[in-house]
Amino acid sequence: MDNLLQEVRKANAAMGSTAGIAFQKFKPSLGEVRGPAPLAQAAAIAWMLDNEQEMTIFPRVSVEQQSGEYREWPRNVLHSVKARKMAVGDVAKEIYDAPEFKTYSTEMFGLQAPVFDKVLANQNAQVDYVQRAGVNLAQAMERVMIDAFIDVAMKPEPWTYKVAGNASIAVNQSPDPANTTAARRQFRQWNDFGADAQGVPNSNPIRDVRACRLEIWRRTGYKPNVLWITPDVEDVLIQHPHLIDRVNRGQTSGAAQPTLEQIAGLFGIPIKVMGSIGRSDEDSASDFLVTKEALMAYLPDNAVMDEPSAGYMFSWSMGMSGNEYGISMDQYRDEARQCTHYRGQTAFDFQIVAADLGCHFDSVIA
Repeated sequence: MDNLLQEVRKANAAMGSTAGIAFQKFKPSLGEVRGPAPLAQAAAIAWMLDNEQEMTIFPRVSVEQQSGEYREWPRNVLHSVKARKMAVGDVAKEIYDAPEFKTYSTEMFGLQAPVFDKVLANQNAQVDYVQRAGVNLAQAMERVMIDAFIDVAMKPEPWTYKVAGNASIAVNQSPDPANTTAARRQFRQWNDFGADAQGVPNSNPIRDVRACRLEIWRRTGYKPNVLWITPDVEDVLIQHPHLIDRVNRGQTSGAAQPTLEQIAGLFGIPIKVMGSIGRSDEDSASDFLVTKEALMAYLPDNAVMDEPSAGYMFSWSMGMSGNEYGISMDQYRDEARQCTHYRGQTAFDFQIVAADLGCHFDSVIA
């Protein structure tokens, strides 16, 4: 990471003014007809580094080939990685009893931003427009990645464990994500702020999340370490009287509102919010790509292809440095339009690696 930041700083320094000399006007030459775009690339990578915490996606595995194999981890393989007693001279147990391989195939996405000569000729510093082109392309690529992540992961079908909210289920019902009986897999929707005469809340997000986290931990040996929620669920949680009461103990003045960090402490798991907005087509109004849902999963600290994880994002480097961060840039001249096109490309594929390491929450709120 430090080396990458140094590259970004070098690229910015190389394109910037020195010794008080003003930026030169844009003069395209034959050497600039087609080639790398260091400033736009640096701006794109810097933006992605600054917004890394908002990239609500699986860990990235940078791969050199557009397609290849990865190991899938069903529960029998997760449980097989354990040493057993053996006598002197015996052959040790293989680390994987039944290795199962599937294939990934990274699809390429591309977008370009024109920067016109006339625009550059009427400003003092061309660097602003070039940097903005890089940032705009990085933002567009992020939307594509999150859209793909939602399409693959934010639904119940691929996951072994799944629960659903219900507006009328018993208030003391604790969800069991592994039970196939519908009633046992449901919980009271979190937007029910009511309570009984003894003050027991109708909905109990703390109990629901912890029950599902414990179930995955018990059955797989891996403790879930991330909970994705949609923005509308976040709005409900910070208004939930039960959560407010838990964080307001001892407070004597001022308004009480639990933060995501405080809610995460009560849940026992870090929380990330799916904050991306997109369009399904050009004529539709902007809307959240997914609502009323949550996803709990285990992800390793370090992304390694041959390592259990709920899922991975395979990112094809295309032989270009820095593309593992999501985007590679080049530029080319368009003399007919008198502009320079800055083009961003990315190639990735999301795959569920261990379905047992995730639990999908459906209809969390009404």
